[in-house]
Amino acid sequence: MDTPVLIWQFTRRQMRHLVESVGFKILRIRTHRGFCPRTPWKQFLLKWIIDPAVALGYGDGMKIIATRR
Repeated sequence: MDTPVLIWQFTRRQMRHLVESVGFKILRIRTHRGFCPRTPWKQFLLKWIIDPAVALGYGDGMKIIATRR
């Protein structure tokens, strides 16, 4: 049996609210992608669709750096 890879989806705003509500101060939030292109068509998607979306805050991963208040 495979474990689901994607269990929850949160927006940047939702994660900010969640982290701050439990007593942390956000220092930095960075959206990134885990998409690993190996073919020419995936390279095309990466360059023209995925990277611009990541720059706008959409991605399949998020790194949050925070400290306790």
